[in-house]
Amino acid sequence: APISDVPIENDAFVSYHSEKTLWVERDLCRELENGDDIKFTLMYDDRIMPGGSIFTSLGNAMNSCRKILFVVSRGWVAAAMNQFEVDMALVKMLDDHRDMIIVLLMEHIPKAEMPDKLKMMVKHNTCLKWSDNERQQAKFWRDLKLEL
Repeated sequence: APISDVPIENDAFVSYHSEKTLWVERDLCRELENGDDIKFTLMYDDRIMPGGSIFTSLGNAMNSCRKILFVVSRGWVAAAMNQFEVDMALVKMLDDHRDMIIVLLMEHIPKAEMPDKLKMMVKHNTCLKWSDNERQQAKFWRDLKLEL
């Protein structure tokens, strides 16, 4: 099916670097997919079903989701595949004319070290910052759930 005809099946597509796998599986999944209140369905970039081009599969996966979450860490910034995911998300956002990108900053990354597209995403989209402080974490989860 053409990418635009892919039905919405998930609340969010999650792009992250392998260095954040533990956080994604332990915290993000627990809080969003298995939480006590609202349960969200997530599609993870490392669990895209093979078959055909990775680019087509990635496009279909993103298009099956209402929102796109970028779990941004230093490793994520350095990974070339994640830059491709950013390009696809920006095209999708422009095509759909809606706010769909959420940036989760997992650590402080100085603006000077951010690629231009990431700076643009941080400036023009919802951007939530992870903290080690429990009170700040509660606000982070509340804000993320409201955005989804």
